[in-house]
Amino acid sequence: MSWIINMKRLVSLGCNATHYTAANTTASTTAIPAITSALMSVSVAVLALILPLCLSLTTNAAEAVESKSLTHTKDQSIHYSGTAYSLDNDQILYREDHTLTMKDGQPIERTTLYYDADNQLFAEKNNRYRSQFNNSDSNNSDSSNTGSDNSATPDFMLTDDRYGYSESMEQDGKRWRVEYKEPEESGNKILSKPDYTPVIDAGFDEFVRAHWNDLMEGDTVNFSFAVPSRLEWIDFRLIPLAQKDGTLTVEMRLKSRWIAWLLDPVFLTYDIKSKRLLTYRGLTNIRTMNGDGIKAEIRYTYPLKDQS
Repeated sequence: MSWIINMKRLVSLGCNATHYTAANTTASTTAIPAITSALMSVSVAVLALILPLCLSLTTNAAEAVESKSLTHTKDQSIHYSGTAYSLDNDQILYREDHTLTMKDGQPIERTTLYYDADNQLFAEKNNRYRSQFNNSDSNNSDSSNTGSDNSATPDFMLTDDRYGYSESMEQDGKRWRVEYKEPEESGNKILSKPDYTPVIDAGFDEFVRAHWNDLMEGDTVNFSFAVPSRLEWIDFRLIPLAQKDGTLTVEMRLKSRWIAWLLDPVFLTYDIKSKRLLTYRGLTNIRTMNGDGIKAEIRYTYPLKDQS
């Protein structure tokens, strides 16, 4: 789902032993093709995952401890935000403003606006949730993790004006139509159900909530995440690490252990009481104007009282 994916400007994974650089899609002619493909999938998939993480109903640690869990009513609009800080000097890199519309306790729409450090809007994304989704297909090897609606697989459309990039995904029965466009190339495809629980974009938040008890009990949860720029699903692991001071920290890695070591893990900390994401730390899908990937800590804030 990475919304600024440009395969010609992938972030270098820093693997000195193989000297692979994801900043160019043309791999070295002496590189092993299978490893090259795996490395590109790793970088894209991790860049892709940040947006759904950013779309959690969030607050900072102090607010989360003090506030009560949200009780959603009909047609309620909830506003919250996230700010990305540099890992080097704590400088603000960009900001996200989110509006989530709930009905009868379920999400129906999300709108996210992205602003740079100068408060200039540079991207927008919209999610739409369908009320029903048939998960009766038994081919999913992790079928026990599927649900009766598509809260983890919303339709979405994203545009980034800086790069002229857009991507979208829409459910079509038991399949999904996926598409991406950028100035120099584009692609589209029909995706079938993946090996594990399907998760699309902001649906990651609902996926975490659905498997909260598993994570609290220390169980690793597997899922397949849609990456429109790659026109495919990529499998991930969500690994509980620690419970401390009212928070739960989990680690996100590729499910395939033989390539997971090539990329630094991403760490996410949740408030246990409210189940809200407090911080995300790792490689993001936001880039500098030079196309370099940004590593950041994103801190989320949420009003103490619901806004309707």
